Amino acid sequence: FLLEDGIGHVKVSNFERHTAEELRDAIEKLGGRKLDGLILDLRGNPGGVIEAAIKTAAIFLGEKETILWVQARNKPQEELQVPDGNKSYNLLLSVLVDSKTASAAELVAAALQDNDRATLIGQRSYGKGVIQSVFSLSENTALALTTAQYLTPKKKRIQRPIGKCGGFHLAACLDNNG
Repeated sequence: FLLEDGIGHVKVSNFERHTAEELRDAIEKLGGRKLDGLILDLRGNPGGVIEAAIKTAAIFLGEKETILWVQARNKPQEELQVPDGNKSYNLLLSVLVDSKTASAAELVAAALQDNDRATLIGQRSYGKGVIQSVFSLSENTALALTTAQYLTPKKKRIQRPIGKCGGFHLAACLDNNG
C-alpha cells in the first residue's frame, strides 16, 4: 500500500519460490520507478527459500554488487554477486526488521545494508545464518549437520553465537578451550 504519495510499503512474510516476482509486481502496482521511496517490511519473516531471497536482494542492487558470501570448512569463501543485465530499482529504501526476522530475510536485509542501499529500522534480528545438510537415518530419523555459514557482503557473520564459546565452530572452540 501507499503510506503517502510516492512512498510505498510492502510486507514480505516469507521467502517462497516466487517471492521476488511477487515483490516486483507489488512495487509496480504502487508506481514502480515513479516511487520516491519504499519501506520493505521483513518483521516476523522466518526466511525460506534462499534463491528467492537472493533474487529479492537483486531487485534493489546493481550489477556485480555482492549479495552474500558462503564460508564452508576447508574451502575458499564463495562470493555471490548480482548478475549482469539486472534491472534494479534505485529508490530510497528502508527495511523493517525485528527479533523474528531470520535466515533468508536477514540475508536480504544485510545485503541491502552492506551495499548502502537501505537503512535498517527496528530490533536486532534473530541471527540464523548457517547452511545445514540433512542426512536420512534409519527409523524415520535424520541428522541435520551444519556445513557452512552465510556472511554479509562485508563478510560479517549473521549467525548468533552458539554455546558458551560464542562461536560458529563450537567443536573447535571446545578443542581449544577444553
